Amino acid sequence: MNVLLKKRTFAFFIILTYGISSITVFAEPLKCVNQVVNPVSGEVLAEHSEWIYISEKKTGQWKKLIPGRCPQWFTDGIGFFYFLDVGYDGDRAELWSANADGEERVRLSKSDYFITKSPVISKDGKKLAYHYSNCRASGEFEDIFVIELGSIHETAEAKVVFRAPEHTEIKLIKWIGENKLQAVVNTKTIEINTLIKSKNTLLRSSEEKPELLKYYKGNEKIPDQLYEAYSKLVKAIETGDQGDINQLCLPHSVTFTIQERPEQSREYGQNMNIPFLKNGFDKFVRNLRKDGEDCYLIRTGFSALWFIETKRMSWKLYRYLDKPIK
Repeated sequence: MNVLLKKRTFAFFIILTYGISSITVFAEPLKCVNQVVNPVSGEVLAEHSEWIYISEKKTGQWKKLIPGRCPQWFTDGIGFFYFLDVGYDGDRAELWSANADGEERVRLSKSDYFITKSPVISKDGKKLAYHYSNCRASGEFEDIFVIELGSIHETAEAKVVFRAPEHTEIKLIKWIGENKLQAVVNTKTIEINTLIKSKNTLLRSSEEKPELLKYYKGNEKIPDQLYEAYSKLVKAIETGDQGDINQLCLPHSVTFTIQERPEQSREYGQNMNIPFLKNGFDKFVRNLRKDGEDCYLIRTGFSALWFIETKRMSWKLYRYLDKPIK
C-alpha cells in the first residue's frame, strides 16, 4: 500500500491505493455545505465542488463519494437522494438515488430541477421539499417546491407550494403531516398545504388598488405572480433595454425593431418597437382576459400582451401586438 500525504491550503488528505481502486479521505473538507445526518447510523453526507462526501460518526474523516449535489438520506438510512447536474443551464439537475456506499445509482425521474439546497423528506419517503431562489429571468421569487416521487419512468415535476418576493428569508422547512409543511418565513412560522399549487401567495390588502390596475374595471382577477411579472416588464419597457425585456419573454417568441415607425402608423405593429415602447406605451391595464388555465391576455390602451405560465411557475410574455382600443 502506497500512502501519499499532501498538504493544501485548507485541508489535509490521504490517497490510499489498493490495486486499481482508490479512496480519497479528508480530515476537513473545504467549504462543505448541505450537511445531512443519517437518522440511523449518524453518518454525515455533505457537498463540496459538485461532489458528495461522507463522514463516519466515529472517526469524523470525510471520504469523497460520488459526483452530485444536495444529498438527503432516506428515512431508513440505507441510502440517499442526490442531484446530478445536467451540465448546462446553471443549477438544473437530475434527481438520483444511491445506497449508503454511493453504489446502485438510479435516476428517479425524467424531470429536471433547479436546486441549491438539500431537500427535506416526508415521513413516508415519497415527497421532497426544498427552497430555491429564482433568478431575475424567472421573476426573482423565493419558492418552496415539492417533488412527489412516482415511477422512475414518469416525470415528477417540482410544484410550487409557497411563493414570496425576492429576499424573503425562508428557513427551517420541515414536514409536519402527510401533506403539510412548516416553514419559518421572516421569523414567522407558517403552515403550508402541499396539495394546493401556489397561485396567490403574494397577498395584497383588499383595500389597496395596485398602481397598474387603477383603471381596470373588470371582474377577472389577475394572479399575483402574473401582476408581478407584468410589473417587471413595465419597468424594463420604461428603460427601453431590449435585453431586460427579452428576459421576461419566452425564447424566440417576440421580435424587436429599433427603427421608428411612420407617424401615421406608430401605434400599430406586431413587434416590440423600442422607440414606441419608450415614448408611447400605455402601462395601465384596461382589460384582462383568461384564455386558459395558464394563459392571460392583458390589454392596455394601445397594446395587447399575451402571457403564459411556464412549468417553473414563472409568467412569460409570448405574444405582443400594438393596436389602440376603439
